[in-house]
Amino acid sequence: MLEAEILAAKSRGKIVKATIQRALKDEGVQERRMMLQHYGFIPIPKHSVVNVYGHKKIDARKQELNVVKLEPPDEGIRRLTNRFNEMIAEKTAVPALPAAPPEIDSGTDDEDDEDEQ
Repeated sequence: MLEAEILAAKSRGKIVKATIQRALKDEGVQERRMMLQHYGFIPIPKHSVVNVYGHKKIDARKQELNVVKLEPPDEGIRRLTNRFNEMIAEKTAVPALPAAPPEIDSGTDDEDDEDEQ
């Protein structure tokens, strides 16, 4: 498939040139029509409408049925950033430190021992 695409790309200029040369001759009626339709100088025939769903007709020249309105990108980026930051905050929350253990009296007073001597 890639080989065919490369071959088509290489020969595109020659094909367009040959089409134009043929369109300039008296018998090049189809070529002239094709080129004029391609550049929008004459309309595409109405039979180019495709019936896809059986009840809706989609005109290949009108794309409003296929257009999806997207929100501005900065709103989506802001929403994703906030969600990411919330997830990070939940994972890195510092756990509460345990209460300090009560001091245990060892029963020996070093100060008392020094006074007695």
